[in-house]
Amino acid sequence: HKSALLPIFGPDIDLDAMHRAAAVVDPGASVEVFYVLRIPREHQLPDGGFDALEAEARNALEAARLAARSRGLKVRVNLVRCRNPGKAIVEEARERGSDLIYLSTEHAPSDERLLGPTTRYILAKRPCRVIVAGAEEAGAAPRLRSPRPAQAAPAAV
Repeated sequence: HKSALLPIFGPDIDLDAMHRAAAVVDPGASVEVFYVLRIPREHQLPDGGFDALEAEARNALEAARLAARSRGLKVRVNLVRCRNPGKAIVEEARERGSDLIYLSTEHAPSDERLLGPTTRYILAKRPCRVIVAGAEEAGAAPRLRSPRPAQAAPAAV
């Protein structure tokens, strides 16, 4: 695989998920760490007054980038605002020509663990191979909680 897309859904970063995603791509290939910021329908995209959440997302991405670098992993980071996380992940994988989507349920909100609506959507519409890994398959994974911003106002399919 030449590239893997690793979506994350919150400030907790599963370092082992990055490492496992990097392990399934070709040497020298990169992992796209992709923060999915879900915007509720009652708010505007992209400027929905989510400055604190966006700052938290950017801090999480920076923490992921630094942690990956310290482990010798090649990653790129990106923030995507969306209404439908599954659709956004599928579209991002298509646009980037990703060979693999690596979903760690450790990154998912509680209603998304295992086969939540986002995972089901991705599996139904997948543009590439998908690996869904839960903590029980991966073992206890080290986690990194990205610093909060200062308050201003594996089963393969």
